[in-house]
Amino acid sequence: MSDISGTVKPLIEQKDRCCPSLRHKEDFFRTLADSLCTLHLAGLSVDWDEYHQDFASSSKVLSLSWYSWQLANYWMQYKYSWYLTKGDAPVEARSAARPVQVKAIRLSGSVHDVVQQTLPDMHNPALLTIAQNHRVNGLTMAFSTPFANKAFALVKYLMENRAP
Repeated sequence: MSDISGTVKPLIEQKDRCCPSLRHKEDFFRTLADSLCTLHLAGLSVDWDEYHQDFASSSKVLSLSWYSWQLANYWMQYKYSWYLTKGDAPVEARSAARPVQVKAIRLSGSVHDVVQQTLPDMHNPALLTIAQNHRVNGLTMAFSTPFANKAFALVKYLMENRAP
């Protein structure tokens, strides 16, 4: 019997995997183990308990001796969410914050007449609602788009109006 997966491989897309379960002149267990290893390394979730179910009588847990250095715990124990708070206690969710009054700085055009100059108010109800609804694990995360937009507008203004 020839390897059927070799016949199928040219017919399927490159991203798909085709693994054999039997090969001519190769041990069945070797072929199956290699194929399962390939699928596991490709990210497929293999149910190893199901695979070993028929061999339950020959399965046993080995008791291995401990080395003295293995008895010590060298790992830092996590508290809370390390990715978001770096181990700090999580901040309790507060009710809607009071808007902070920010005084806008007016840029004057010394050479040209400025028709309209506005700075976006970060406490504008529309922007504030968007920011407060952008939460990760209950924490409000400030998105960078309005800040980048402000920086871009400022640099563009300076380049157009302050160039020597």
